[in-house]
Amino acid sequence: MPVVIRGIYEIGVYPGRATPVPIPNTAVKSVRADGTNTQFGVGRVGQCRSRRSLEVEKNMRVSRFWLQGLVSLLAILLSGASSQAQTIASSARHMEQGSWRLSVYHQGAINEDLEFDVGSSGTCSSPNAPVATFACGSTGTVTAEGDSEAGIAKLTFQPYERMQYYIAGGVGNYRLKASTLSARGDNLGTIMGGGFKALIMSESLVTPAIALDAGFSFERYILNRSNGGLATIDERLELFRTQIAVEGSKRFEIDDNITLEPYGGLKWLRTRAVIKDLIVGDRQSGVQNTLTPFVGLSLPLFKSEGFFVEADFVNGIHYAAGLTVGFGASEKKG
Repeated sequence: MPVVIRGIYEIGVYPGRATPVPIPNTAVKSVRADGTNTQFGVGRVGQCRSRRSLEVEKNMRVSRFWLQGLVSLLAILLSGASSQAQTIASSARHMEQGSWRLSVYHQGAINEDLEFDVGSSGTCSSPNAPVATFACGSTGTVTAEGDSEAGIAKLTFQPYERMQYYIAGGVGNYRLKASTLSARGDNLGTIMGGGFKALIMSESLVTPAIALDAGFSFERYILNRSNGGLATIDERLELFRTQIAVEGSKRFEIDDNITLEPYGGLKWLRTRAVIKDLIVGDRQSGVQNTLTPFVGLSLPLFKSEGFFVEADFVNGIHYAAGLTVGFGASEKKG
């Protein structure tokens, strides 16, 4: 065959086709079938399907499985479980280095268990009240229940790529119930706390982000009403809480306008409760340890704003819902 253009056809060179054979009427076939993608050396006739497209399709199926399971679990827990642990208020995925996030939310507790070690020498009533927090004659470990409502603001800062720190504060009320007695306050109590979150594993196409969260909080309430206001008391309730949580989360883009990010994990909470009669000085305290799973759902609304709900359900019901606003850099995907 003559040379047509050097570099395109040369003598004895047939680009993209097999070398002709001397047998007459033998078809000279292409080395690849039409429509086959040979980017990875494999393919099928009539359809271009790369290994990359097959992997994306598989990852989408796995993501749909994750989403259906976690959203169903969240719906069950929020609707059927009755659960104050510290609110995580965010997914395991971290923000960009140097950015801030403000979370404002309402949190509450229903039938939270508290324990007090009551001694036989403890005073069971104050001079101004015929009714006290504990029944007369109570000794040993006495279990009480608490209900609370609070408004919290939490500020988070991400100084490093895999580490963020936060502080929180707010006001709320607390109602303490022990045996047939109850106590509450007319004024709001104070809540403050802080902690850090460390990213253990970044999110990928098929695996969630995993983080370790550790924090503490302090709550103080003045209880001046007993048994629905029938008696006047003057007692101070203080709650010291320490919490460690392992958290996982996965972001799912439903379409161009809707993104869901379920999160959840396991938290250990240690609560030390101290109640003191401010008139006679009597003081009782106790410690309650709780290990509980928790679930949450983060719903980004705009580029820097979002909404979240969260709940745990051991040792009473603890729940929270609120808004988040980011400042500085945007959140990372891993």
